[in-house]
Amino acid sequence: MPTWLLGGIWAAKSGYHSSRAYNQANHPGNYSIRLSLDLQGPSDKAAAIDYTMSDAEMRRRTGYLRDGVERNDPRLYAVREFYGTVNSSTVFGRIKDSRTGSWRVSSADSSHLWHIHISFFRAYVNVWNELSPVLSVLSGESLSAWQDRQGSGGDDNAIVAPSGSPALQVTSPVTQEARVGQLQRALNELGENLTVDNRYTQAVADAVRRMQQAAGIPADGIYGTQSQQALATFLEEGMPITSSELQSIAEAVWYYRLPWTDAWVRDTWGLREDGWRALTIQQSSYGHSRRGSEESLRSVELSEAILAAVTGGGQQEILQRIDSHHETQMAAIAQAADEAVSGRVELLSLVQQAQAGEIAAEAVVDELARRLAVAPAPA
Repeated sequence: MPTWLLGGIWAAKSGYHSSRAYNQANHPGNYSIRLSLDLQGPSDKAAAIDYTMSDAEMRRRTGYLRDGVERNDPRLYAVREFYGTVNSSTVFGRIKDSRTGSWRVSSADSSHLWHIHISFFRAYVNVWNELSPVLSVLSGESLSAWQDRQGSGGDDNAIVAPSGSPALQVTSPVTQEARVGQLQRALNELGENLTVDNRYTQAVADAVRRMQQAAGIPADGIYGTQSQQALATFLEEGMPITSSELQSIAEAVWYYRLPWTDAWVRDTWGLREDGWRALTIQQSSYGHSRRGSEESLRSVELSEAILAAVTGGGQQEILQRIDSHHETQMAAIAQAADEAVSGRVELLSLVQQAQAGEIAAEAVVDELARRLAVAPAPA
């Protein structure tokens, strides 16, 4: 927009204005590197942008974002959080934890009265098809107008494998159909970066070929019934783990400090020998700079639970389950801490009763021995 000023993308501080690698090295554990979607995508890119604009523009553009939140606009799926103002006096902020998750109120400092801040899930920082819809929202374009431009005319919340006959393939002139656009969006959901223009180009055929290779079916770049079934399965269950995805998994596993043994991890994850070697090398390389940190998260029980849960899962499923088990473990640690405090209070009360002559000192000694799992002191 001609009246907007780019306020900044990269900043050497914690959060989305710096890269995942920078946060992991300098601000481990901060909120911008916890979610599974933030443990994917390039590790060397920032994931936030600031736009400075006039008061009137701030109110107008923040209002568009607010309206998108209220209707759960699919064009904001890639957005993690945003801050601005709709009245020039208070900051308006919203945040969510997943692509289609519920938005909730979030706060920020008063500098957001004159600049709009938008953070993106790190998985999407270099996926233009995920980022460009946000500009549509900021421009004030209606959802229906945007959908018409994309050739969808339907519900963008439901990504399904398109079906129909004849099979789709590269032709001259280029095949142009609405179901090609649906196919492009479905392939993008699996990690491709296709322009959604309803045209079955060589780029689409190459993406179909990669999907066919992953499915173990003939990789001819022709989208037919067998490819449709494979794509539907991948959309439902996720893509199988590939060598290109091992880095993100290795980073996530090392972040949560899971112990490693050859037989244990290889057998539990079902990795091929070449995949295991690659994962071990990446984990070792990444872990070198992290050694000695996050020691409180080392837990054999947590590790076993995570590894058992992700057998056969895809990258996103693995990372999401790691997040879930991590939260469970942290809750257990908090509960144990509360119980420890309660136990100390009880023992202190016994000591005070003994000092006051209300109970025999031997009773306190016996209780201490019981809690320490040793034999009571002789009378």
